[in-house]
Amino acid sequence: CILSLALAAPVHAAQDSADAHYPATTEELVATVKTAIETKSFETIDHLVNWLGISDYKRREFSTVIRHGLGRPIAKIELEQIDDETQRNLRNIKLHKLNMQVSHILRVTFADGEEGGVTPAAVYMIGRMADAYRIAMLVKEKNTTEND
Repeated sequence: CILSLALAAPVHAAQDSADAHYPATTEELVATVKTAIETKSFETIDHLVNWLGISDYKRREFSTVIRHGLGRPIAKIELEQIDDETQRNLRNIKLHKLNMQVSHILRVTFADGEEGGVTPAAVYMIGRMADAYRIAMLVKEKNTTEND
């Protein structure tokens, strides 16, 4: 299962709650996601996702995808900067747009795949806003529906 997302923090992030905390460094981001998966903490990853512009239906659907990865054994986690071509491609997805600027891809490869099969992984598009990292989402363009 490949999951695509991206991380960045909204300007009001510090006001979300008294204990709201978003990763300020890439090392902290990787550690936060790793710990959330290992401890099955849906709330931690849910907190990192920038849900701005996401419909209730898509939020429920994506939350199911997040839960599927929780508790799975991790083979490796890689963080890489997005190259210029990938940046262009992300800006030109038909009928969709990212709900924040992205700068990195965080790839979590799971260790529970079948030998010779597809390597299970979650891929998060990562961005930075308000001095913190968050998971970004693809949002439908205005005047389109979930079926477009």
